[in-house]
Amino acid sequence: MKSLKAAAGRSVGIKQGSQLAKMELRLLLTPYELLQKKFEELDTNSVRPAIVSD
Repeated sequence: MKSLKAAAGRSVGIKQGSQLAKMELRLLLTPYELLQKKFEELDTNSVRPAIVSD
């Protein structure tokens, strides 16, 4: 049983699956990070109305 677990730990499928999951996360996060950066730029560049007091 120990040798079976050891062999499974070295399995190519496990390593490839992990690498593919990491790549998929990067692909999903890239557009999100781009949008977040654009929203931050819009927020910092937006014109805020001046408060006029009587």
